[in-house]
Amino acid sequence: MATKTENETDLAAAILLLAEKIGGNQDQLNITLDALKGAQRPRDIQYGDQDYQEKLKRETKVLKRPAFQNGFEVNPSGCSDEVIDRLSKLAPGTYLGGAVRVAIDGNDGVHLIYKNKTVEQRMANERLFGSFSELVNKIWAEMMPQTTAA
Repeated sequence: MATKTENETDLAAAILLLAEKIGGNQDQLNITLDALKGAQRPRDIQYGDQDYQEKLKRETKVLKRPAFQNGFEVNPSGCSDEVIDRLSKLAPGTYLGGAVRVAIDGNDGVHLIYKNKTVEQRMANERLFGSFSELVNKIWAEMMPQTTAA
C-alpha cells in the first residue's frame, strides 16, 4: 500500500499535469480568439448607434445666448469656444466702419446685421471678414477699446 507522502506526490503530479493541459488549452483558445478578431469585418457605425449618439452629445456645442446672423440662427458647431463666449458678450452698436450692426432683442438674443443682398455687397463682406468666426473676432477687437475707454 502507498504511503501518505507517495499519494500526495502522485496527487501533486496529477494536478501539475492537469494545469499544463489547461494552460495549453488556454493558449490555444487565445490564439483562436485572436484569429477570429482579425477575420472580423470592421464595425459599420450608423447614425442611430448608441456610441455615435453619445459622441455627438459630447461634441455638440451650445450658444450661451440666442444669436442670429441676418435673421438666421447661428449654428455653433463650427465655432470655437472662444468665439461662442465672445458672441454672447457682444455689445450693441455699429462696427467695421458701419458695415455691421449688432443689436440685442427683448429675449436677450444677439443679432448681427449687415447687407448681403447683392454680389457686390457679399464680396465687400468677404473682404471685411472671411468667416463668421472672423466677423465675431473683429467686432470683439473693435468693441474692446470702446468698453475699456468707457
